[in-house]
Amino acid sequence: MVEAPVVIQPKRFLPAVAFLGVAILASALLFWNLGSKPLENWDEGIHANVSLEMARKGAWFDLSYRDALYTAKPPLKFWLTAPLFAMLGETELAVRIWSAVAGVATALLLAFWAWRSSRSVRLALLAGGVFLAGRFVLFHAFRTGETDGLLTLFIVAALYAYWRSWQRPRWLLAFGILTGLAVMTKSFAGLIPVLIAGIDATLARRWREFGMRNLLAALGWFLVIVVPWHAIELVRYGSAFWQGYFTFHVLERATDVLYKNVVPWYWYLEIIFRRTFPLSMIVLFALIFAVRRAFRNRDSLDRMLLVWFLVVLMLFSFVQTKFDWYILPLYPALALIMTRSIAEYLQAADDRAMHVLAFLTLAATIALLPSGLAHTGLIWMMTPYGFLPDAVSTSVAGRLSAGVLVSVIVVVLARSLRGRIVVAPTRAIGIFLTVYFLVVALAWQGSYLRHQPMTAPFKEIAEKVDVLNVEGIDVTGFTLVTQPAGYFYLRRIPDLKLREVKTPDDLTSRVVLTTLDAQNASIRDRGDAILEAGNYILIEQRERPAT
Repeated sequence: MVEAPVVIQPKRFLPAVAFLGVAILASALLFWNLGSKPLENWDEGIHANVSLEMARKGAWFDLSYRDALYTAKPPLKFWLTAPLFAMLGETELAVRIWSAVAGVATALLLAFWAWRSSRSVRLALLAGGVFLAGRFVLFHAFRTGETDGLLTLFIVAALYAYWRSWQRPRWLLAFGILTGLAVMTKSFAGLIPVLIAGIDATLARRWREFGMRNLLAALGWFLVIVVPWHAIELVRYGSAFWQGYFTFHVLERATDVLYKNVVPWYWYLEIIFRRTFPLSMIVLFALIFAVRRAFRNRDSLDRMLLVWFLVVLMLFSFVQTKFDWYILPLYPALALIMTRSIAEYLQAADDRAMHVLAFLTLAATIALLPSGLAHTGLIWMMTPYGFLPDAVSTSVAGRLSAGVLVSVIVVVLARSLRGRIVVAPTRAIGIFLTVYFLVVALAWQGSYLRHQPMTAPFKEIAEKVDVLNVEGIDVTGFTLVTQPAGYFYLRRIPDLKLREVKTPDDLTSRVVLTTLDAQNASIRDRGDAILEAGNYILIEQRERPAT
């Protein structure tokens, strides 16, 4: 008996190839030179110090910063980071690696979600590409050591589990676990999936489908993850913990403008435009057709994605203290909305409304390109403006004319190709333009990463102090409270005694760190300069005061 030959079906391997492509792109973007850029001040520097103190003290429940109780964030990110110091050293890479892992995982999950909802490999690739093309992935997200990248992953994973629960309610258990992990990453911001799922389930009238048993199981797993640490901290520190954890970092941020960050209520719309550039103009196009799919076609996924996008946008628009990274959790929803709308356009050969809107979108995008790109270099030459007189890109009339001209050329080209090629001209041109804008966006990402600073004043100072091999240094004329990244670099020097003193009379160390400000001239006159970096100077005292 002759055995039948084994027939390999290439299509079965295409999804795996697509996910591998997304993983490679995400890894290249998020891991390349991840540990080269110095730590940023404030959140990244503070979180690095909290993880460092946890690792050195071995106090896994007692979060501290500058050896004082730290209540701004729950411990999950610090629990994950502290052990890495033993494996990777007390480095920037150890501080950031979990954020990069979260970014790769988020891109892969969005690609898988797009494939699962459509069984389209092209949609999977597009979803991963659109997400990674957003500039938001680089800022306070997946290449820095804050909690927001990990939070975003847990929110996306929780809402994916909620989506799967429409067919299999037992997925609600995963929803409860993932939401609990989100809360343990960034406290009350981790409850965003509950708000989104609650509104969507109410609109779709799904509550009975879930079943009380599954809902209670989800709640039980959520409480198992969230309650123990919070209960221990409340018992141990009482009002001191609650005042910092909730009153200041949640209630006061929501009701008052902190850190002098006064911006208008619509500021987040500007942020979305900047952080998704040059795909920004597709956002309006995508949202319009997502609404049409949700209401006219009764598409449940589009309705959920719109609820997701609007809940995050409106929630943080009403919060008085605004930072651009607060809305990071809405970008995955927006990436899926944009992906689905682009796919709909590429398949809608006879939809005049879509073509008219696409024409206007293309014209507006071309007109706005100069506002977000440097007017020199390779990326500039990838735009029409690289071949036009400089006056075109520097005037409103010139940019509008360029936008209309390019759009007219595209329309004429599409009409001339009608009937001459197998693929519909509008689809062929749509694919080309989608790939083109993705390439421009990713090229900008690469250019930004190549031009990152590789050093910083405090990193240079710490390296010099380490070489000097001194027992300790005195810091005066400024406070390291305003320089948490610098505090980390100095603290990671083994056995260094770091003293912050208020007056020159209290200086006892041979080496002193101060600033170049005029009011500190008398301190600088007490010694010889060892190193100047930025606005800071390291000096060696000529005569050490008696201790």
